[in-house]
Amino acid sequence: MKHQILSLIMLALLTLCGCDSCQVVRVADGKLHFSDHKTTDIPHWNDPEWTIFFFVRHAEKVDQSDNPDLSPDGYARAARLGGIMENAGLNLVFATDKLRTQKTAEAVVVRAHTPQWSLYPREDATETAWLQSQLSENRGKRLLIVGHSNTVPRMINKLMGPGSNVAEIQEDNFGSFFVVASRGLGQSELISKQY
Repeated sequence: MKHQILSLIMLALLTLCGCDSCQVVRVADGKLHFSDHKTTDIPHWNDPEWTIFFFVRHAEKVDQSDNPDLSPDGYARAARLGGIMENAGLNLVFATDKLRTQKTAEAVVVRAHTPQWSLYPREDATETAWLQSQLSENRGKRLLIVGHSNTVPRMINKLMGPGSNVAEIQEDNFGSFFVVASRGLGQSELISKQY
């Protein structure tokens, strides 16, 4: 009896907590699949007028130098990200000129069978024009952007428009996972999770 009550209490707590603490384990069929076996629909998944952007920060780096490689934990996280994105139907993968973003992107390219990753500018002054070009040239497609703790939120805020305030990613957080469905700057919807 005591065990049954304890089980009911645990079930109630899990239900109340929802999926905020759950991690994304797979993207497939227009849904985010979570570690608790629940799903969330990705808005405008098959709408040819909307572009779906996935944003992640690079995986863990080996040290604090200017252009470090990934650490063993970083390679493991990048491989996990590749598995998550394997069935996402990605059309394009982008990384910056830094090795840590490129190595993270490579793991996804291998698992998701997408074309080789491409460079994107990480300078604030050129991001808006780059985002606009992606929205016009890749309308209806699915893009993964592997960036940095400052570039990822900055680009999301540009897509979301005035009033958006996605904060910089904390230095020790390598698991942020953002989905932005967009049909233009300021015409976007955001899902923010962890992986």
